[in-house]
Amino acid sequence: QLSRIVGITSRNRHILPIKTRIALYYAVFYSHLSYCLLVWGNTTVSNILKLQNLQKKMLRAIVNGSYDSPTRHIYQHYNILPANQLCDYRFACFYKAIIKKSDSLISELVPLTCRHSSYDVRVQRSFLLPKCRTNYGFSMLSYILPKFLNNPFCDQVNIMSLSAIRKSFIQQFILH
Repeated sequence: QLSRIVGITSRNRHILPIKTRIALYYAVFYSHLSYCLLVWGNTTVSNILKLQNLQKKMLRAIVNGSYDSPTRHIYQHYNILPANQLCDYRFACFYKAIIKKSDSLISELVPLTCRHSSYDVRVQRSFLLPKCRTNYGFSMLSYILPKFLNNPFCDQVNIMSLSAIRKSFIQQFILH
């Protein structure tokens, strides 16, 4: 489905104005990407790379770029999140909404184990990650939540607006 959308957009990129191509991106491509987030959000890296390559092709079609032109500046200019960070962004928004409503709901859903270390280190993870033997274990909330909470970015999520969270994810992508 996404390949078809990319093909139609790239074939008509010389005809359509840029605002129409951006509207097509958000109306058709991005809506499919975000709707299927639960299905592909925690899939294997190779599947996410396929989606990211399709997204890059779509962005090149929007700006009328060549097939091998870099896309980092396009992400930044149009304020678009890469496909591989979309799941993390949605989880940050979900976490912010849950914390805003009820702080105790998170602790009821996922029991968190604090990590105590006898060594003094610079960056210490505060929550213990459960051991996972399969890819399914990495996609469970009991793994995703402590991993998210161990990120230093998590402390700022409570005070940031949703647009500021989005911009910080884009900046994080550009810096790495």
